[in-house]
Amino acid sequence: MRFLVTIDASDIGAGLPPEQIGQVAAQMVVPSLEQLAQWEQEGKIHGGGYAGARVSVFVIDADSPEEVDQLLASLPYFPIVKAEVKPLITIGALLERARAIEPGIQERAR
Repeated sequence: MRFLVTIDASDIGAGLPPEQIGQVAAQMVVPSLEQLAQWEQEGKIHGGGYAGARVSVFVIDADSPEEVDQLLASLPYFPIVKAEVKPLITIGALLERARAIEPGIQERAR
């Protein structure tokens, strides 16, 4: 299965003194991004980040929502970011759905 994952890290460091922001970056942010880069190299995720923003968006291949949850929870910065996960269906499934509802739409248009 494929899942669309958005990780919003824009609130990291809000209200922290500058010396603590550096610690958070070194201990949580960089290791998390290293893990994501490794998953990308392994072909497990596909995507990137928004230019000029602290948001990552990627598609992850996993067997279940629980697997996605476990993978994301293993990232060091997981407790301090906002993650959103949406299951995806294939384009083929979208096509089947469109074909199934097409007759009803045409009937209502008459």
